[in-house]
Amino acid sequence: MKIDKILLAAAAFSAGAAFAAEICRPEFKDFIPPKRVEQKDGYFSVSGKQFWVQCMRTFAVDPAKKYTISGEFRFRGTPLKSFYVGLVPLTEKGMGIPPVSIHAEPGTETTLAAPASVGDRILKAADGAKWNNRFPYPAVAFDVKDDFADVPNYSAVAMKKGSVKKAGDVWEIELVSPLKKAYPAGTRIRQHRFGGAYIYTTAKFKNFSGEWEKFSGTVTGMTKNTRSDKQFWPRTAKARLIILTSTGADDSVVEFRNLVVEENE
Repeated sequence: MKIDKILLAAAAFSAGAAFAAEICRPEFKDFIPPKRVEQKDGYFSVSGKQFWVQCMRTFAVDPAKKYTISGEFRFRGTPLKSFYVGLVPLTEKGMGIPPVSIHAEPGTETTLAAPASVGDRILKAADGAKWNNRFPYPAVAFDVKDDFADVPNYSAVAMKKGSVKKAGDVWEIELVSPLKKAYPAGTRIRQHRFGGAYIYTTAKFKNFSGEWEKFSGTVTGMTKNTRSDKQFWPRTAKARLIILTSTGADDSVVEFRNLVVEENE
């Protein structure tokens, strides 16, 4: 009986060990830009007012699985305004997925009521009644498809907040910058939104500690048409780690160790 219990415990331990597989643990040579990262006795160090550091090693993503991103961090010098650890979502071909390309507003699909030429700042749409004038960073995507089959849509361009208005039989939408590509009348368009550039599994905004702290977050599943910090974005097939900070000082320092991504069934 005692032997049976030992064997069962060993089997359970083995199953548990296989359940979480380490798939990414960056080395010094993996960080870009490397000149920003120093390797010290068992940890890495980055300093400055503001920085982003990416691990250029990518790993494959299966939305059906859960990914845990964790690491130990400590902070010295002038406190930062913000600190993030997260993932850069990538397509199968390694293209980045900007949030504006996938953060689409359901029900705003319509068509151009007139051709849009290179250099135009005003679009004429058949129906803008459902477009939201309150979004702080809105955009327009072109050549959209049903059920968001077009996302990520790399045609999205910024529009001015609050610029959607009825103008006779059509609706006018004002762009932030002149259009760089022409589109014929009848082209399907949809309202999109800008947002946080990456999947931020950890975000910290105050109480930066001089002691080692462990941070972790998980990502699983895939959204259909929105950005998220808990799920992968549409068409994500690969990802890589990123660390960002903002609004510190020359003496602001972030030290980190045991940065790792684990995959769970």
